[in-house]
Amino acid sequence: MTAVSLGSIISKGLLEATRFRALSGHTNQNRYGTLTLSKEIRRVAYVTTLDSADINNWSGIMVYLHDALASVFPEVVRVGPLKSAREPIGIARRLMAWSQKKDHPLWLTKASAKSMAKQVDARLEQIQPDVVFSVWHPQVAYLKTTAPVFMFQDSPFEIIQPLYSGLSHFTPGIMQEVCLVERLAAKRCTGIIETSDWAANEARKLWDLPYEKVASIPFGANVKSTVTNANLDDVISGRSADKFYLLWLGKDWERKGGDIALDAVRILNERGIPAVLRVVGCDVSVSPLPSYVEALGFVDKGTPEGVRQLDELLRSSHALILPTQSEAFGIVFLEAAAYGSPSLAPDVMGVGSAVLDGLTGCLLSKKADGAAFAQVIEGWARDRAGYEALCKSAYRTYHERFTWDQVGLSIRDFIKSRI
Repeated sequence: MTAVSLGSIISKGLLEATRFRALSGHTNQNRYGTLTLSKEIRRVAYVTTLDSADINNWSGIMVYLHDALASVFPEVVRVGPLKSAREPIGIARRLMAWSQKKDHPLWLTKASAKSMAKQVDARLEQIQPDVVFSVWHPQVAYLKTTAPVFMFQDSPFEIIQPLYSGLSHFTPGIMQEVCLVERLAAKRCTGIIETSDWAANEARKLWDLPYEKVASIPFGANVKSTVTNANLDDVISGRSADKFYLLWLGKDWERKGGDIALDAVRILNERGIPAVLRVVGCDVSVSPLPSYVEALGFVDKGTPEGVRQLDELLRSSHALILPTQSEAFGIVFLEAAAYGSPSLAPDVMGVGSAVLDGLTGCLLSKKADGAAFAQVIEGWARDRAGYEALCKSAYRTYHERFTWDQVGLSIRDFIKSRI
């Protein structure tokens, strides 16, 4: 890839960013309709099935989301954690499922949805909120509150379940209950927030919803980056000129394309581009380990040592490579951008809302192989000036688009457009 072609790609990304900001809704008119500012929102009930004050739950998203809401609304009251129902028939079905090497999670049953709704309604009677903001769907379907209810999720569960290996062993019976509860929740809500354009469109089609009822608002990055405007140039120029370090972050080697990333780095080295793949989050399914792979295992972001290690990896790695085969969104792409590091990923599902092509990285085709990834990386390695311009673009775009403060503003605007 030449310097000219890199520049044109970045320019295309900047045009896309301008177009998005024109649609994103920080004025009185947005793509979900005209903002209605007559009703003052002072108290928001923040409903979660898990403890939203625990940084270890849902990769810390619940904590960051709470703080984002608290930055735009005067009062945010936590409701949760919630208890699932353990009725005898559900327990029996789960035991039967286990005998068939399947699972029938009790927290996804219709009975649990009704039980959690009762728990929430009881708290709402005490809180008397102006708006209910719920993370995920089970507790929403049977709510009786008269307050407007908004639901936030990364994608419809009915869509994502067949695509994730960790969810594929659910019984047909539990999936029937999930689909029923989720559809009821979708109809019950005043507004629904999905984290990508892909998921928002899937929700509209799946539940036959009007366009304006569903918003596409991304997550924010779950890191506190040590890269600043003051040190950005030094961080980027300080990355090794002798080797190109690629970071792979994930827990599912197969689904997140570990073998494709490994093949890309092999090809780069064969072409005379010294490259190293740093693998964080899981074991590499290759033995013996190639000399160009650093297997770093699990890094615990909940510990000071883990935070320091991840910070150093993100600062010093030239790019994030994640050839994922299915992904509802991908917060890790935002984390890379927060460090001025571009991402490479295929344009699958919600990834295109986390990796902005030519702006925060490169989106490849869904069927891109190791050679295709290697070609892009080789272009970056041979065009240092173009690579550094893309790094700065990624960092700038993160601050304009993907901070939790920006998420809070977008959520506020969407809620006000619906009540």
